[in-house]
Amino acid sequence: MLNLVRGCLLLVLAAVSPVSLQAQAGDLPLLNGPRATGVIYSEVTGPARVYTDQAWASLLRAGMDSYELAVAWDELEDAEGNRDFTGLIGLLDTIDQAGLGTYLSIKTIDTTVLRLPGRFVDPDDPTRLRDGYSFDSQEITDSIATLMLELAPVLVERGCFYVSIGNEVDIWLTANPAQAFPFAVFAEHARVATHIVEPDLAVGVTLTREALANPELVQLMAAVSDAPALTYYPVVDGVVLATSAFTSDLDLFEALIDGKQYLLQEAGCPSGEAGGVLKTSQSLQRAWVRTVFTEIRSRPRARFVSWLHLADWSDATLTQFLDYYGHDSPDFREFLGTLGVMTDQGGPKLALDELIRQVRATSNLGTLRRSP
Repeated sequence: MLNLVRGCLLLVLAAVSPVSLQAQAGDLPLLNGPRATGVIYSEVTGPARVYTDQAWASLLRAGMDSYELAVAWDELEDAEGNRDFTGLIGLLDTIDQAGLGTYLSIKTIDTTVLRLPGRFVDPDDPTRLRDGYSFDSQEITDSIATLMLELAPVLVERGCFYVSIGNEVDIWLTANPAQAFPFAVFAEHARVATHIVEPDLAVGVTLTREALANPELVQLMAAVSDAPALTYYPVVDGVVLATSAFTSDLDLFEALIDGKQYLLQEAGCPSGEAGGVLKTSQSLQRAWVRTVFTEIRSRPRARFVSWLHLADWSDATLTQFLDYYGHDSPDFREFLGTLGVMTDQGGPKLALDELIRQVRATSNLGTLRRSP
């Protein structure tokens, strides 16, 4: 099978160059309505969980029809190349049984760190490839192709409509610019392998808002995506931007991606803390909820929008994230710690009711909901 895959991929990629690497513009065949909507779930601990459960039920009644699920490649494949989808299948089944479609993010690059199987990553530095490897090394491209050949049918059977093959890749690629084109080759191998077994399952790459400052990188990643994806957090130097920035940023993104449809993998805005260092507020968070969903409704090429997230993370979970990213400044802690539309004790913020209203206005009124 591996030789067959390699042969198919080499036929497609034999003439690859920075100008010829190009996925065909297309749609998202597994989405039947104009767009899908989602909110990332986060529960509080103890008795207050009843409040997040009530809010989640309200979002479902409002027409939320999809869920963004993230998993790392090294959670699916160990250092020896053994693959195990058991945990992922359990999560996919839970989402499917709830009547939701799945947007799956497979973290290969994950913002600042690498989540490839251990044989490809520097054992002393998770931000570096092991010596002798590049993202377009044959062993790496064969491995991701084989993974997608096995995984894609499992995903489609359980209601997955899109796979991102790298999360916020521009951050790592900006720090490692020599890997930009090799990563594009890697992503194309994943996309082509997926289409060999599941032609309708769309595959792409996720960028951040900050990528818009690097048009060439956006265009390269869009070229190897059926539909590219974007995360959007409007914070610059500790200041939450005015909501007008969203329109101009999406205008630029749409201009760079050559007419393709796209997905808003995550949008979020911190509410800040009393006496905190971020220049934001619950009112500004609510305004960003309204702006994001209203703007997406006006853009036919935007096919998915997901808000991060329901409730603030606990201190323990927040510390885990800060350790993971290797960055713990007061503004970053406050940013990550106040992205919920509810507090970590289950109390509603001003944005909660607005989020429910906007999901209702943006949803497909049940046309994408799968029967539980």
